[in-house]
Amino acid sequence: MPNCISNICLATLVICCFSLLLTQSLFAQANEADRLSLLAMNSWNNSINLCQWTGVTCGHRHQRVIGLDLRHQSIRGFLSPFVGYLSFLRSINLVNNSLRAEIPHEVGNLFKLQNLTLTNNYFSGKIPTNLSRCSNLVKFEASNNKLEGEIPAEISNLLKFQILNIAKNHLKGQLPASIGNLSTLQEINVNGNRLSGRIPSTRSHVRNLISFNVGLNQFSGMFPPINNISSLEYIFIHKNRYHGSLPLDIGVNLPNLRFFIISGNNLTGSLQDSLSNTTNLHKLDINRN
Repeated sequence: MPNCISNICLATLVICCFSLLLTQSLFAQANEADRLSLLAMNSWNNSINLCQWTGVTCGHRHQRVIGLDLRHQSIRGFLSPFVGYLSFLRSINLVNNSLRAEIPHEVGNLFKLQNLTLTNNYFSGKIPTNLSRCSNLVKFEASNNKLEGEIPAEISNLLKFQILNIAKNHLKGQLPASIGNLSTLQEINVNGNRLSGRIPSTRSHVRNLISFNVGLNQFSGMFPPINNISSLEYIFIHKNRYHGSLPLDIGVNLPNLRFFIISGNNLTGSLQDSLSNTTNLHKLDINRN
């Protein structure tokens, strides 16, 4: 019996050692895959560990690349599709560079991605529809680029989404009605595009919205149906084609309002008495109506 137990223990130890070696080998291969993917994207110092490269953050446990922060690096060219192989990546920050061409569709393979920030570049083409596959995405900021086409309706699949900032691009079409289903959304900024039509009334689940900025577009119709979102603090609908009067109960339903910028429209009538309830109001702009 003792010999039998010893043999079982020995076999268990061998299996554990083999599993450990196999795991370490897999991690090493995965780390090497991350290294090759990064080298295909930029010119790092290949003589040192990739986790020490400028702008690269690795996880402590697996030594896989989880963060890529290359803002203000004067990077030119395009974002390589090899970025899609960085399967542990959670954050990409490429603010203030000179990157051109389209956002690669391979970004949709980054299922752990939470933050995608591409502000102040020259990205063109459409917003990839398969960005909706990044189920953990919280923030997508790509303002001040040259993005075209329509905002993909598939964005409503991002159930953790909080910030959408795609201001100052060349986007057209309407604001997708499906955005109204994003219960976690806190900020919408599509300022300075070529969007038109009416703001969709399917907003029943957007109860955490803080900032709503659709200024400098071609939206039309009556005052947008946002006056029941009590969490709103910032409303910018300036320089559009809105007409009619303000809702009677706007000040009652928006008690947290701080900025109310509605200039440059075709609004008529008078300011509603209920605005006196917005005790936190800091700026009110009603010019050119």
